[in-house]
Amino acid sequence: MARSARRRGGDVVGGPLSGGRLRSTLRESLFSAMDELVRRDGWAATSIAKLAIHTGVSRQTIYNEFGTRDGIAQTYLLHRIDVMLDAAEAAVLANCDNVEVGLRAGLEIVFDQFDQPLVQTALANGGIGSEELVPLARATNAHATARVANLLLELQPDLVEPATTTFADALARVALTHALVPTHDRDEAIDRLVRVAIVFLGGPR
Repeated sequence: MARSARRRGGDVVGGPLSGGRLRSTLRESLFSAMDELVRRDGWAATSIAKLAIHTGVSRQTIYNEFGTRDGIAQTYLLHRIDVMLDAAEAAVLANCDNVEVGLRAGLEIVFDQFDQPLVQTALANGGIGSEELVPLARATNAHATARVANLLLELQPDLVEPATTTFADALARVALTHALVPTHDRDEAIDRLVRVAIVFLGGPR
């Protein structure tokens, strides 16, 4: 006879989800709740207690998984950035025969996915009105820069350091600025970034 699920502190234990799958489901549930709460109440008012109530997950389980509220924020930010960059990188590499088309497709994904409120809060001015998010913003920017630099090197192996990382940092920051505080319409901003990147990579290939 299959063992029935038991509930403890609002969590399901021993149900059909277990191990890594259960952990992944838990994290996605918390990340979705964080999106909603930050959009509604702002980061400063989003507490572990609110997350627990919103998701039906015990506070102790959340603390066990992430340690602190900042731990949740850092895990959330890096996860969201990686999901976005995975999709953008796939679009770029799928068009290796036309780098300009690939870069445009990748940047379109980046612009379209910058709708998660905590990503916006953390990356716009290091956390609008929240000094505690500044270190998280820096860590996220560094992570994104490293991934962009690796992609540029994959597209053009002849590039050298530290120029590649410096350019990747500038490209990431300009893309974030355009996405979060647009000074041009979306297509024009993407076109400008593509043109700059093509010049750095050595022209159309």
